[in-house]
Amino acid sequence: MGQSAATGSGGSVPATERQVLYVAGSSQASPTGGGRTRILRAAQEAEAQGYKVHLVCFYPLHHVVTRRRWLREGLARLRRETDAAVTYFPRLPLRRLAPVQWLSDWMCSLALLVVCRSHRIRLLHGHGIGPALLGLNAGSLDARLRVVVDVHGDVVSERMHESGLAQPDAECRSLARWEERVLRSAAGVVFVSRWMHRYYEKKWGITFSNSAVIPCAVSSARSLAPGASAEAKRALGLSERLVVTYVGSAEAYQMPLEMCSVFRSIYSERPDALFLIISHNEREFRRHLMEAGLPTGCWRIQPSEPSGVFDLLRSADIGLLLRDDSIVNRVASPNKFAEYCACGVPVLTTPFVGDMSSMVTQYNVGHVIEPGAIAMTDGLRRFIDSVQADRDGYAARCSQLVQEEFLWSGYGSELAGVYGRSLA
Repeated sequence: MGQSAATGSGGSVPATERQVLYVAGSSQASPTGGGRTRILRAAQEAEAQGYKVHLVCFYPLHHVVTRRRWLREGLARLRRETDAAVTYFPRLPLRRLAPVQWLSDWMCSLALLVVCRSHRIRLLHGHGIGPALLGLNAGSLDARLRVVVDVHGDVVSERMHESGLAQPDAECRSLARWEERVLRSAAGVVFVSRWMHRYYEKKWGITFSNSAVIPCAVSSARSLAPGASAEAKRALGLSERLVVTYVGSAEAYQMPLEMCSVFRSIYSERPDALFLIISHNEREFRRHLMEAGLPTGCWRIQPSEPSGVFDLLRSADIGLLLRDDSIVNRVASPNKFAEYCACGVPVLTTPFVGDMSSMVTQYNVGHVIEPGAIAMTDGLRRFIDSVQADRDGYAARCSQLVQEEFLWSGYGSELAGVYGRSLA
């Protein structure tokens, strides 16, 4: 695959050793989370490579009372979708207090140790810095254990970005220490982008001897016959509309208000445009749409389960993926980029989305705008015209990009290679 950056040789792993314990820092009960999608797809590829996957999810203790049914349904869904042995463990409350944090972490690490010894597991795959740190703690009590970390993002930059911090605070400094320990001590490292790999080599001065770049990909390539988009539009009664879509949450880093403003610029020149928002955050998006001054007839909010997203996306002409200029976004690999392309939808994005922004230009599958450029420009106008003139051509190029860069099946051997080198 084009993203490949695997290092070292995987070697052969005896069948008795082909077990891996996946560690997640939340319940993964929501069916729409991007982190959950990555865990499920990685687990499926590991199983295809002959590994027996176990999954431990840690969740806040108060959810036992406040979200019991949600947890029960989430656990059943995970077991059904992964074929893995899934176990839930609660974490202590009041973890902002340092002694409670320490006690909670070690309780979780001991739980991992018990699971590993019960099933004779030597390899742990921590999804994120925190879960990998718990695995390393368990490894300090059993020298046979090896930990692979799947780095989903820069935890320090995420903390500063979410909290609006100009300078790192005490929690950021703690996160930085944990991050460095994990990256220096892990037996293997999985990055989501080449940009991330280069960033961490420079940040910590580490040459990673056992690593791979595995982006957030899709499980299969969709068959997109010529006219598929037009057919999907007809099925939804949208044949005469220019459909601009977004799928995801209304979190601030997704720039929901800016998306509404960009669509307003499109709508001002193209009154046939429709903003199709596929999200469960209806209230938040309604507020942003009202703030942007968009009338109700030009937008539609459609909650959907993952299984129904494909049919909705096929009807779209343009998918929105806006990010600002921050380390959080430059190292990222959003699931929705691969999902848009898998559905044949060209992407309107900014220059700061991991490896993906450059791919938009390289494969001619969309258009890149600056984050603050919410007004209609000649470039955006030409892009919209070209999409409508060559909708099937864009779909074909999107499909090619997915085949070359964003199919999970193309990364299974690389993931197994990281596992094999870790166990050697």
